[in-house]
Amino acid sequence: MEYRAANEADAEKMVEIHYRSVLAIPTEFYSSNVKAAWSPVPGKDRVDWLANVIVNPDFICTVAVDRSKGVVGFSIFNIPDSFLRALYIDPEFNGQGIGSALLSQVDQDAKRIELQSIALKSSLNAETFYLKSGYSKVCDSTQELSNGSVMQAKAMKKNLHNSA
Repeated sequence: MEYRAANEADAEKMVEIHYRSVLAIPTEFYSSNVKAAWSPVPGKDRVDWLANVIVNPDFICTVAVDRSKGVVGFSIFNIPDSFLRALYIDPEFNGQGIGSALLSQVDQDAKRIELQSIALKSSLNAETFYLKSGYSKVCDSTQELSNGSVMQAKAMKKNLHNSA
């Protein structure tokens, strides 16, 4: 697996991964309606939006690239807010350590630019992953979705000065 900075050409595959990843979340965590609002069917508008994020210097976008399958996961980190905006893995590649490797890369990037902590809003299904990765739950939260609806989330934070 190769990890590298995302480029504009990766945006379409990243949107597809986001869509498949969200759809794969069991309905015990989120209803089909919430998942549809969270990640609408991929289209040009979403790809263009993500391509703009990728080239924005306020963001660090990293992709995991499999030799045969291409991009299979990604992270999006907002530097000014010290906030992890996204971490998604193609469901076909879950459980292979890709999410942990991407999260480790985010930690390294944040430390390199001398940030003190990383915040995020975790989906309910990903809370355990982040807890095992050194994040602490701050509080129950919500995330507003593109259509104005909201989904339940967990506000989480990791202090970087305490980790190796």
